[in-house]
Amino acid sequence: MGFFYAVLIMKKLLKGCLIGCLGSIILACVIFLFITLMLSLFSSAEKDYKRRQNEYFAKVDYTFTGDVGEFDLLGGTYCIVEIDYDTLNISKNQIGKEDAFCGIYNEKDSKIYCFCKLPEKSKWSESIYCEKTDKIEDLRIKVDSKKRKVYYLKNNKIDSTILSDPDVYQSDLSKLYKRKKNYKKF
Repeated sequence: MGFFYAVLIMKKLLKGCLIGCLGSIILACVIFLFITLMLSLFSSAEKDYKRRQNEYFAKVDYTFTGDVGEFDLLGGTYCIVEIDYDTLNISKNQIGKEDAFCGIYNEKDSKIYCFCKLPEKSKWSESIYCEKTDKIEDLRIKVDSKKRKVYYLKNNKIDSTILSDPDVYQSDLSKLYKRKKNYKKF
């Protein structure tokens, strides 16, 4: 009788082990498929982002320099910068009504509002997103669409970031455009 119970127990253990192993294999396959799907989504999102950037920069060619006024921090190191420009050169601006744009300008007021990324490891930029100040004294900026760069000059030190279209922050720039009169997109 003891032998019979031992065989029954062994049978149940083997059955449980097979079900457990099969469950582990199925779980591993599901995890593998999930990771593969996520990687393909990220890859396609990156390709789409690069395509949108290339489309934007094919429609514009501009450079400008000026003094930075106030910052409107949008999130992370992204902001809309108010610039009192002293030089503005726009040789190509084929931005349509529905196109993404990086900024707006008014030649009469010599003002530009531009979407920019702040340098992450700069003492002056840290004060913007750590201390929540909205103005930095004696800060100059140069933006070059051909190089896709934003240069900041403070105390004879130059920091730079990549110029890109606002992507998820486009609505913030669009709201500003609607409030400002006689401004043009670029």
